[in-house]
Amino acid sequence: MHYSEEHGGPRGTMNTRVFIACQLADKYRSRLPSVAELQEDFGMHKATAYRWRAALAAARGLPNTGEFPARNRENRKMVDRRELLSRLNVQTCRFDVGQGGGTPSLQTSDISAALGMVPPGLGREVMEAVYLPDGAMRHRAKLAEAVLAIVRPEFTKRARALAEAEDDLSFSREMVSLSRRGLSDAQRRILKEREAVVVSARANAWPRNTYQHLSRMVDAVVAELASGNRCPNCKGTGLVNDKGCPECRCTGIEPLPDRRRALAMGCHPVDYPKRWKQVFEWLLAELNMAGEIAARQFSRALSNHESLPQARAA
Repeated sequence: MHYSEEHGGPRGTMNTRVFIACQLADKYRSRLPSVAELQEDFGMHKATAYRWRAALAAARGLPNTGEFPARNRENRKMVDRRELLSRLNVQTCRFDVGQGGGTPSLQTSDISAALGMVPPGLGREVMEAVYLPDGAMRHRAKLAEAVLAIVRPEFTKRARALAEAEDDLSFSREMVSLSRRGLSDAQRRILKEREAVVVSARANAWPRNTYQHLSRMVDAVVAELASGNRCPNCKGTGLVNDKGCPECRCTGIEPLPDRRRALAMGCHPVDYPKRWKQVFEWLLAELNMAGEIAARQFSRALSNHESLPQARAA
């Protein structure tokens, strides 16, 4: 059994962490709270709520999952296993001082090993940035490189489509001027079609200074993914009647108002809907999809670690 000693403050004051720990233990006596509950009841940041939840689970000798095994087994919902990554963050408090209890089913070494089985790349960097912010800060440049690797070809493709549409329109106009005759119905139809293509390509093209705003945009996207606000229309699944949710664009995340997104990425609220909205939504969808793929790989790796003790016992 391990013990630790912590010096208190001046007489008449209290230790804030001990006070919060007592509040948590009193409020959630029969179950482990969800991250959303901790955020709502105590105003915690999502990463902080993960750490407190993991500490409370360790103090009671429970896996960092739903409620107590003896309660509501039939109503227990599947837990996002990415929340286990919070155990790898810097710990600010321990509840297991002087406490008994069994050994958790998964140790931090198991979680670290499972994380190492996730292939490096955009998905892993996004997952760590959202659920393991303390560790992700040390290699933030890798996330920037991975994002740039998907943004550059998309930016180039859209810019090339606009340039080709403008060239086609210019060529058609020159051909009409060289004919030295009035516009025929066929020529007029071709010009209208190519003008429509230019308008569509210009609307889909991204601003030329996209790269200058990319760093702030990535920070805003990660913060929105880490908010934990699930889309009320699809309940966080990204699907409505087996079709993509139109409200959240299949991400399962409740979209923030345009003004808040504009402030988060450092642009004027008036410019965001006109210039940056489609870039932001595209990046949000791509990072969310990459993070979900990495989450499935992480979950499979954890399942393999959980099956090893059973296999050895057999």
